[in-house]
Amino acid sequence: MKKIVKTYTEIKLDNGKGLDKYYVDPKTKTYQYEHALLTAVSDLFKETETSSLLPDRLRLYFNELPIRKEVQAQVKAQKEAMGQNVEENTPCTRRTRDSVMEEMKVLVARDVEGKVTFPMMHQCRAQIRVLPGKDGTHAFLFTDGVYGFSVSLDFGEKKKASKPKKIVVI
Repeated sequence: MKKIVKTYTEIKLDNGKGLDKYYVDPKTKTYQYEHALLTAVSDLFKETETSSLLPDRLRLYFNELPIRKEVQAQVKAQKEAMGQNVEENTPCTRRTRDSVMEEMKVLVARDVEGKVTFPMMHQCRAQIRVLPGKDGTHAFLFTDGVYGFSVSLDFGEKKKASKPKKIVVI
């Protein structure tokens, strides 16, 4: 007879009752922008790799954002229900995955591209290292063993993250 060794602990969920159902991580927006930063800078290289699990965690925060098509369909349905005229090319004002990525691509083009000395970047395979900050944010170090640079987000003087003001490159 085989003896089964229990290597896990069972937990009982409260089925969505209580305060935990309504908890929102205060760093959610920051982590969503950090994932967009990591993705946008990684697109500058041919290939990137990391041994950290943080990018997967950041991706989960990023996936909480709605997709633009879904938001536009919801807004269209709401306006039709109210009897308003609906135009096809109505701009989306809510934060979506696409809008966050577009914002970050603009910041990367302005603050990173051309200001980093990394020859043949588009043909390199870069290693990504995650550097945790004291306030819970992260910096990302991209290196190929010879060249390297670090990027992090600067949200300005505000304590609550609304939108990043610039990308700090070291």
